[in-house]
Amino acid sequence: MYRTHGLTIDEALRIESLSFRNLADSEDLAEGNLSFREKRDAVFKGK
Repeated sequence: MYRTHGLTIDEALRIESLSFRNLADSEDLAEGNLSFREKRDAVFKGK
């Protein structure tokens, strides 16, 4: 959030989009979704 202070809305949205893409492609997100569906505790790797 602090990194986008002072940027145009287009620049800030581009950074937000890249950040979200990195999160969406993470192993931990996939593990969180799978563990939720399997009703078990997630084992996160920090990746």
